[in-house]
Amino acid sequence: MELKLFTYENCPSDLINVRLCLDTAPLPYDPSCELVAIDARSLNVYVAPDCMFPIMRAGRILAAHGIFKVRLLSSEEISPWDALNFLNALYDGPKHSLEVSLPFPDSSLRVLSWMFAMVSSARNYADLASAQVGPVALVRLMGDLCKQAAALAGGKVDVRVIGDGDKLSDRYSGLRAVGAGSEKCMGIIDFMPAGKEDAPVEVALCGKGITFDSGGYNIKPDHYMDDMRTDKTGAVNMAAALALAIGMGLKRRVRVYLPCAQNLLTASSMLPGDIISYPDGSEVEVCNTDAEGRLVLADALLQAREDKAQFILDAATLTGSAKAAVGRDMCTVFTRDNIMPVPLKEAFELTGELFWQLPLFSFHKRYIKSRRATLSNSSKGVSVPGASAAAAFLQHFAGDTTPWVHIDLSSAYLPEGSPFLCAGPTGACVMPVAMWLTGERLS
Repeated sequence: MELKLFTYENCPSDLINVRLCLDTAPLPYDPSCELVAIDARSLNVYVAPDCMFPIMRAGRILAAHGIFKVRLLSSEEISPWDALNFLNALYDGPKHSLEVSLPFPDSSLRVLSWMFAMVSSARNYADLASAQVGPVALVRLMGDLCKQAAALAGGKVDVRVIGDGDKLSDRYSGLRAVGAGSEKCMGIIDFMPAGKEDAPVEVALCGKGITFDSGGYNIKPDHYMDDMRTDKTGAVNMAAALALAIGMGLKRRVRVYLPCAQNLLTASSMLPGDIISYPDGSEVEVCNTDAEGRLVLADALLQAREDKAQFILDAATLTGSAKAAVGRDMCTVFTRDNIMPVPLKEAFELTGELFWQLPLFSFHKRYIKSRRATLSNSSKGVSVPGASAAAAFLQHFAGDTTPWVHIDLSSAYLPEGSPFLCAGPTGACVMPVAMWLTGERLS
């Protein structure tokens, strides 16, 4: 897939002039009509005035009609974030190249093109089959993306893969259990602005990287297993967010922790009833082998704490409960004190990405009690708030003092698309997390 961006003055003559109209189509057209041809090279796209994301809706309407060569016109001012969201909406998978003219100078278009490349790379990488990218290859792939960004914008990126045979791998108890029947590794991508290797780690990003999740011995039904290649989205999107932030001029040291494995059924795979012992003294009873993401994220959280990260944010396709609560159009956010950090909240709002904060209280820990261990990896009881119980599990490993945010990526994947994005991975949280890291508003 290729993107070509043009100024209004220098765009090819074969682009279609598209005017965004926040209105219903005029008579004699039916009010439900969304696309009206004005002449051979011009058309109007009609989007209801109450549409939450009109410019994204326009992108999806055009893509649905096979229109990928566009000179976008609008009576409303288009911000750079609007333009990026339009491109993300027009994107219809890697098969279609895009040619788009926007009301920005060449310098702004170069930035937009690069930003779009980071987001679309995340969407494409998240969709790769497990046979194409295993745990180690995933870390290398995401590390290369961050190195490319640093080569353009400055700074130093180190990539480390701690896998089988590395003496440090023994400390990653969750990875050893989940990946007992497969390849597994802890990937660490370390960005040092101006190469300052002694700078403190200001932010740790932790992303779940299960390159395929069968559910283990609590095997998933076949219709739930179809898209489990995308269970690595947390790892992909957090690394892509770092790459995007580096290209936007990131000045802080940020380290990404990518616990990566496959959750498969083999003779050596973990079993229900197993006990996992972590380096901090915690013991976890495995009550459901399909609740594996939190087991590997525990490794990443403990490592981030040991590295004295000043802020920890983790993201994962963690629970079906989050999707049941809010659907697939937004992610869910949890914090220790139930207060969303203002800069992160503003980043979501300014990039136009939706989130919903779900509760996390001390009483949620009762759902993960274990008679045999410190806690269970699976929630128990009637009407359990599964997403909050999973967050309570992660909170245990995040500790009590370091600022911490957990994002359950309920918006990571759209099986059938939406009014705003095509079917497949969405690139959820890449833009807001990058903006939060840099503080860059692009306005």
